[in-house]
Amino acid sequence: MVYSSFTSYYAKKSLSSLQLSRDINVTQTTAWFMLHRIREVTKLESFSIPLKSTVEIDETYIVGKEKNKHQNKKTKSTQGGSTKTTTVVIGMIERNGNAKVQVITKVNSKTIEKVAINNILIGSTILSDEWGAYKVLEKLYNHEYINHDLGKYIRESVSTNTIESFWALFKRGIIGLLILLEKNT
Repeated sequence: MVYSSFTSYYAKKSLSSLQLSRDINVTQTTAWFMLHRIREVTKLESFSIPLKSTVEIDETYIVGKEKNKHQNKKTKSTQGGSTKTTTVVIGMIERNGNAKVQVITKVNSKTIEKVAINNILIGSTILSDEWGAYKVLEKLYNHEYINHDLGKYIRESVSTNTIESFWALFKRGIIGLLILLEKNT
């Protein structure tokens, strides 16, 4: 059990139940069950503790970006991503600390505020990009942002590079392990 916990935690692109079953010589079903229990325990421990200090926040669209679709398959009135055809995930990561991700159905300031209040200690510093929905965070947090539209990605200690790197690994994990991620219906 220690080996499977360690490996699932430190695997760069996650760990499949097939790989774990080969590594510890158990059936794939047993390995799958073990991985789910490990993930559940990890979730219970880490999700009860709010993020604090300096936290980067960003949203990402998983699967089926509009720009990659044929013109007749694109969803009308979108700017690169649509909640109708993709899964939207919001991520928050402490500088040198923990990360939390959550699937959201509506991408607006009300949802952003609710997610932040539930996951980030009030009074913390939040760093984001220039997207207008993040402005609501200024009421309860020290909110600073970087303007990607102007080609700016870092200003002194203000950047979203940590969360952007997290998304790169997160998406590689999906591609490397799952091949395809679909929204539950």
